[in-house]
Amino acid sequence: MDLVSEGISFLHGHGLPKDRNYGYLTSVEAETAQVEIAVMIGVCSHEKAQKFDLSLEKARRLSSNPGHISSFESRDPGADKWGGSIRAKSRILSFSGLPNEKFDEAAMVYVAMKLGWIENFEALQIAAASDNEYVRIVMRALAEEQHAVIAC
Repeated sequence: MDLVSEGISFLHGHGLPKDRNYGYLTSVEAETAQVEIAVMIGVCSHEKAQKFDLSLEKARRLSSNPGHISSFESRDPGADKWGGSIRAKSRILSFSGLPNEKFDEAAMVYVAMKLGWIENFEALQIAAASDNEYVRIVMRALAEEQHAVIAC
């Protein structure tokens, strides 16, 4: 869970309001949509606590679309279906609660890249599928971090 908070903190420096540091993380098995993790990150208001189902819905919807890498590919705002879920190896990571679904997605890319669950080319596919500039920012920062470690 610390990586999610770390990803959110990173995004605070890139447009995410500093008072937004909470939401719901859901991880499901990609093929079956079996829930592995469903947990609140930070402290949510009672109103926001009702949004847990959005994180789960995003993950299950992505699971039901095996050719998709991002829930943005099946996004339908009229039906309350949003982006914020990504495919990462044999699981799907989903987040809901940040003020913009692109931040939700970027936080999940941050976690997946830090864990080695997605490669740069997959992050690029996610960024392209959602036209998500925050994913590109995460990718650049993590590439620079990795380059700095290698240079040492």
